[in-house]
Amino acid sequence: MKYLLLLTLFVFMFQLFADEDFAVMLQVRGKEKIPQDFRDGFEQALTERGYSLVDEIVQNDVMKEQTDYIDGCIDDACLITTGKMLATRGVVVVEVVKKEENVYSFKAKYLDFETGTNKKTYVEFYKYSLNDYERLIEFGKDMASKMFDRINSLKNREFYKIEMLSDKPETIVFLNGKNLGKAPVKMELPEGKYGVKMTKEGHHDFTQEVSLIKNMIVKGEMKEKFYNIEIKSNVISNVLINGEEVGVTPYIAKLKASEYKITLKSDGYHSSEKIINVFKNESIDISLEIISCDLLVKSNQKDVVISIENEIKGVAPLKLSLEKREYTIEAVWNDTVQKKAIQACKDSSLSFEFKKPIVKKEEIKTPLKEKDKSDEKNSDLNENKSEKIVESPKIKKSNNFSFFELEIDAIYRYLAFDNVETSNVFTIKGYLTLLLYKFGDFKFSLGGVGYGVGTSEYTEFSFHALGVKYYIGDIELSGDISFLFGRYFIVANSKNGVMSYGGVKISYLKKFVDFFGIKPYISMNYGLSANKYETESDDKTGFIFGVGFSLDLEL
Repeated sequence: MKYLLLLTLFVFMFQLFADEDFAVMLQVRGKEKIPQDFRDGFEQALTERGYSLVDEIVQNDVMKEQTDYIDGCIDDACLITTGKMLATRGVVVVEVVKKEENVYSFKAKYLDFETGTNKKTYVEFYKYSLNDYERLIEFGKDMASKMFDRINSLKNREFYKIEMLSDKPETIVFLNGKNLGKAPVKMELPEGKYGVKMTKEGHHDFTQEVSLIKNMIVKGEMKEKFYNIEIKSNVISNVLINGEEVGVTPYIAKLKASEYKITLKSDGYHSSEKIINVFKNESIDISLEIISCDLLVKSNQKDVVISIENEIKGVAPLKLSLEKREYTIEAVWNDTVQKKAIQACKDSSLSFEFKKPIVKKEEIKTPLKEKDKSDEKNSDLNENKSEKIVESPKIKKSNNFSFFELEIDAIYRYLAFDNVETSNVFTIKGYLTLLLYKFGDFKFSLGGVGYGVGTSEYTEFSFHALGVKYYIGDIELSGDISFLFGRYFIVANSKNGVMSYGGVKISYLKKFVDFFGIKPYISMNYGLSANKYETESDDKTGFIFGVGFSLDLEL
């Protein structure tokens, strides 16, 4: 069960801390009546310390005029108003709470009317029955003595004025830890030692211990705080704070408490901004995104291979997405290389121009012995490039004079002679030309020997008289006059005889493989010849048409 006793003591102070008495009135309230003995003991102790008591009936009459509440005032505003009407300077309010059986809490506070502040609070526990009157009287006397001994000690102390100022606006002043509001603050305090503290956001606290023995002014110098702000990024970047460049990342800035705009810039990256409120040391990380641009690479030729930094990217026309920086673009076509330096995002396109190579016939003078060194790669490449004008390998790769040319033929022949049934024969023949001379696209031969065998008891030993060849690209047109000594069963019934003929031949030449430094060519032949075959008994004339393959070695 809880009892609330509001014991209101109005103290009439005609001169604070002087020799005049304080007027005191004591009024007891509660759910259950608090014995008069506590009041008597409390009043006795106050009287012994020079206080006079306000008559309880007078106090109650004044309270009734201030409030309709029959039991009198219950808040500080009403108490202060009533006290001033009675010319008092303070009031004591006591609250009594029952904790348990025969245990009571007595809490008293002293409210100063001049300052409107709580000057003194005191709590005491009573652990006896409220019907024990002797103990209750002594408890009231002891509580009043402890509470008002300090107030009495102030009677003989001097008071001085103190003014607390700041060099910055919006500064909060504290005195002995109590918030007094914004500077300036003026007060009158008894002599003694006091702790003055001033605070302001973004500034270091100002503290000062003062000994108040005279009127004084305390001026606080509020020094701004600087905080360490570490600025980092994913790439080395220029740092701008509120638009002013201050360094590169990583960067530590010393900043006052305020709002700042941090901007990071780096070549090839989008700039990035961040607004920060500085009020403590901290680290911030700002990432920048790469700037990429499209570049269209073109060429006037097909199959142009495009590379960047030795990495093949594709074939022109080609669209590339590049970071903003300098590049070297390489284009390769027909073993021709072009390189161009560009700045990505500055140009949107890049073009490579290649000219088709034209080989003039009169400029072909490369000796046969050098063809495997300077022109072999070009010869291989030209086979697949229809745009180029390519000369015959035999002409392009030869000297003007050659002394030997070996030709091995495998030929299927169709024969048509007079007075002889048409017949077919397959022959294999080896042929060595002794002297050759080249002039432009022509090749002349003089002298040569050959030997061949074939089906139908065919054998021959031949002598080459004169020949000429003309080249158009890989096509060879040739004509020659020869004499053959041998046996031809079908034509002359296995009789030995001499065959003279003149003929033409069309051959398609193709370079084969290197063979111990000799360049062989294989060709497919189509030939037609007019022939006269003479023996001891008769003569026959006719035509021979042949199709076959030849292996030609020019030595």
